[in-house]
Amino acid sequence: MPNENEEYLPLVVAVESVTRRRPHLATATRWCQTGSRGIRLQSWFIGGRRLTTLLAVRQWVEAVSLAAGCNVAPIESPKQVSVRAAKASRDLASRLN
Repeated sequence: MPNENEEYLPLVVAVESVTRRRPHLATATRWCQTGSRGIRLQSWFIGGRRLTTLLAVRQWVEAVSLAAGCNVAPIESPKQVSVRAAKASRDLASRLN
């Protein structure tokens, strides 16, 4: 189950938010039901609709990439990017002073 702070999103919307590509609904549904490279995308069927979370999609993309033998950097959330950028700014400021 997702964290209580995570938002359930329609399947295609969640995949598009993470990957910036919009798959066909049948494709995204297949990823949940049969998987890709033996790895299924975690989803929930709520109110007649299949929903997932951004975290579930990120984890699935990383797992499928690893299964494919790709050395892909993990997908970072916007918060992780901003935290890393803030740390880099502080490090740079301390070196310049």
